Amino acid sequence: MNAIKKLFIVEDNPLYAKQLSKFITNKFDNKLNVKTFVVSETCMMSMHENPDIIIMDHVLNTKFHDAEEGYNALIQIKKDYPSIKLILHSGTMQFLNIDPNICNEIPKDENSLVEIEKYLNHLI
Repeated sequence: MNAIKKLFIVEDNPLYAKQLSKFITNKFDNKLNVKTFVVSETCMMSMHENPDIIIMDHVLNTKFHDAEEGYNALIQIKKDYPSIKLILHSGTMQFLNIDPNICNEIPKDENSLVEIEKYLNHLI
């Protein structure tokens, strides 16, 4: 049996963070341990927990105006922890030029939970 992987969710919308966490927990109950964060800075302070996968929103400053944007945090995480699988998950990605070597992008839309499930199945 494979070891349980750690997944971090970084999302400043508490309702969506709860929905995404619950969805992933229900789909991958014995395969993923999910932890949520409101801003990337608190996620980065928990990197010692060695997450395997991080799902991060791009716009993280709606509640904390000085919070770092998700894509910038993912660039730093990829630099410091190159083996972590990263997903940028946002509703505002249409203007970003995402480097696929840094992270996978899954837009927030009507298909996003299905796409996240497919990608996580691929990783596990």
